Amino acid sequence: MAYTDSKSEFSIGFYRIVDAHGVGGMSPVSASATADWVRTADALKNVTTGASNWASSQNAAGDRYVTYQKPQRQCIAFVRNGPITNGQVNWILGAAFCRESAAPLSSNEAQFIADAVKVRD
Repeated sequence: MAYTDSKSEFSIGFYRIVDAHGVGGMSPVSASATADWVRTADALKNVTTGASNWASSQNAAGDRYVTYQKPQRQCIAFVRNGPITNGQVNWILGAAFCRESAAPLSSNEAQFIADAVKVRD
């Protein structure tokens, strides 16, 4: 899912194994790999291409996210792993959001965005 207007843009990518048979799944995205995963996720490229100043952060609840910048836009992205079973996950959710602003996104705004996107199994 993607949306763009003159002041903001966002994209959400939901990667899911639909019908796993036997052993299988995806490796969960680690905190240290979040920025690289977001940069290379096909579903998020429309919001991450041309970005710079990537930085990893963590909110008060312990959720990890990355912030970055595009020309005249401040951005945030996060990755949420599905439940981990035997070191594997059946789904990974990635989301990226940019808005027109000279000021960086506040931690409260980052928390609101991360909380707004949920996955129901």
